[in-house]
Amino acid sequence: MKTIYLVRHGQTDYNKKGMFQGHIDVPLNEEGLSAAQNLQKRLKNIKLVKIYVSDLIRTRQTAEPTAKDHNLPIITVPALKEISFGKWEGLKIEEIKQKWPAEIKAVFFHPSTARVVGGEGFFEVQKRVREALQQIIVEQDEDTAILIVSHGGAIRMLLCAILDMNIDNMWKLTLDNVSITKLYVKKDNFYLGYLNNIDGSV
Repeated sequence: MKTIYLVRHGQTDYNKKGMFQGHIDVPLNEEGLSAAQNLQKRLKNIKLVKIYVSDLIRTRQTAEPTAKDHNLPIITVPALKEISFGKWEGLKIEEIKQKWPAEIKAVFFHPSTARVVGGEGFFEVQKRVREALQQIIVEQDEDTAILIVSHGGAIRMLLCAILDMNIDNMWKLTLDNVSITKLYVKKDNFYLGYLNNIDGSV
């Protein structure tokens, strides 16, 4: 059986201000950096064999303390990055609601049919993240544990795919910054150990 610790990146100033960041390469703020250090402490006794991140700096910064503690290189997988929010990136939700009320409503209530203005479709993102995970799993040895640091939207879409959930339910999954979601893989089947663990035992 294989074990995956799936982590959402730490807080950025965009998170704090309620701004859409998507592909904007925003670094962690002080709270995010502190939480990354705490993540290292939480994972200290887990024997990780590999660490994967997206190509956005906020995931790398989240993983760095753990990678240093485990003496592991960080492997960058661009397909793990967040959905592109197109013209909405850098805007607050209130601004988006004013200019694109129907589109933002569709994103949160019917992502299966929504299209971000100038950005990606949700099924496109789900497909690339799912394929990236599949390749990672193929390369993972049995009875080992790995860490993957990705993004809130991307992880939600991935969980919907591997747990056979309708993507329209993705926003019902709570996923806080630097939360840990534990997955088991056995004979190509996925099992959810826990979701959105922010301070408990791992």
